[in-house]
Formats: sequence, structure tokens, C-alpha cells
Amino acid sequence: MKIGKFTVQSNLGTGAHSSILQIRRAEDSRTYALKVVNIDEPEDMKFLRQAEHEFEVLQKLSHPNIIKAHALEKEKAWMFGKVTKVHLLMEFVSGQTMDKARLTLPQKVHAFRLVSEALVHMHRREVLHGDLKPNNVMVGKKGVLKVIDFGLAHLRGEAKDRITGTPEYIAPETVKSKILSERTDLYNFGALMYRAVTNQALMHRIDEGGEVIEEKVWAKYYKPIEELLPGIDQDLAKLVGDCLQTDPRKRPERASDVQNVLSQVEERLVPTPEKGLDGLE
Repeated sequence: MKIGKFTVQSNLGTGAHSSILQIRRAEDSRTYALKVVNIDEPEDMKFLRQAEHEFEVLQKLSHPNIIKAHALEKEKAWMFGKVTKVHLLMEFVSGQTMDKARLTLPQKVHAFRLVSEALVHMHRREVLHGDLKPNNVMVGKKGVLKVIDFGLAHLRGEAKDRITGTPEYIAPETVKSKILSERTDLYNFGALMYRAVTNQALMHRIDEGGEVIEEKVWAKYYKPIEELLPGIDQDLAKLVGDCLQTDPRKRPERASDVQNVLSQVEERLVPTPEKGLDGLE
């Protein structure tokens, strides 16, 4: 099957209004991921704007642990010039998302450290991811790790007119006041680490009606990592707990603080010959 100059090799995933395809581009015979966004109705124009925004955001970033976006193309109907599809050409990563990859604890810590490095870069470039979670992190062989899906990303200072994010990972102030900041990204990251280390879901900070759950209710059901996994590295457990503080002022101030702690934990947990993500099943 062909899409213009691209040969489709496989379907990597399908959503309500988009699909991700593994494709080969004729001009360089290289493999890419192609995000195809369908614009069927006038109300779907928001997905066009989201794809354009994702491409714009990714053009501001250049880091080995962040997915690359190469091009954005619009397919138009021959009559009236209406946009019917958007093609976002992206770097292809051979691997699995973190929620599906089988990682040892040392490998998880190594992966966390790489994600924290990506966050440091994003925040220095004024970019907030807004939806950091295990299935938005790709891990592969030979040490490859990429933060993906910047569809909900924001530039610092951008107006935010609606709540975006995933209930298990979203920060309480995002729910309550539509706030996105470096520290809301760190809450998302704390929830990601909690889920990856414990294999248990974190209680949502948002109820079915879209309201923030009261702190005393959330605290009643929240179980710190050290309770679930006695003997876990104390610094790792404390870091996750600090990132998950309800009050953003009590979280680490910046991603580089998180990176520093994870580097120290990794030094203790990961012997030098075993560093990296090789050996994933």
C-alpha cells in the first residue's frame, strides 16, 4: 500500500482521528513513522491545529531522548482546497512503550534518568510536555529511549483554555486551575515512575465529574512506594513521593534536580557493564 511517496510497512497504532504507520520513504529508502490525521468534519479542524502545534513544538527541540519530527504535509481535496488529511513525518523507533517493555528495576532507573534529561532540555526550550506517562516513552535496544507524543504540549506562557492530560498522571493544579508548569510535568513524571516501579495505578486526582479530588481523600488511598516495596532504594522512593506532592511548591524545583537524584540512584543500582537498555524482551 502506498500513500503518495510513502510505502506503508505496518500499522503501529490507531486512534479516534489518527493512525501511526511505519513507512518507507522513496527518496531516501529510510523507515519513518507517519502520523495520519483525518479531517472529515468542520469540528475536526482542532486536530489539524493540534498536529500543526505538535510539529511547531518539536521543531524547538533537539535531544537524543526526544522524538524528531521531520515534516508536516497537508492533503487537500481537489475542490475548494479543503484540508482532508495531515501527514506528520516522524522518526521511527523500533521498540515498545515503557508500559509494555519488560524492564528490570535498574533498567527502569536508567530509563527514568534519560527521561529526566529530556525534561531538562524541554524546559530550557520553554516546552512543557503536559502528558508524560509510560505509554508516551518508547524504549528500544541499544540504549534507545524517546519521549513521544507532544500533542498536548504547551509553550511556557501559552493560554490554556481546557484541562488536558491523563487522569492517573495529571497534577491537581492542572485539574483545578488549568495550570501547566515545569512542576506539573514533574508530577506527571512522578506518577510515571510510581506506575513503572510498583506496577500499580496511582489514584486519580480528578473524579468522574472532572473535579479535583480533595487532598485528604487522595492521601487516604495513596500508598508510598516504600510501603508497597519494602527495601526499595530510599532516595528513589523519596524522589517519587516529592514529585507527587499536592502542593507544587513542595515538589523539586526543576527537572535538573530530579536528574541529579536519579544519576546518584543509578550509580548505586546499575553496575557499569550493565548500563543501558540492552536485553529488552
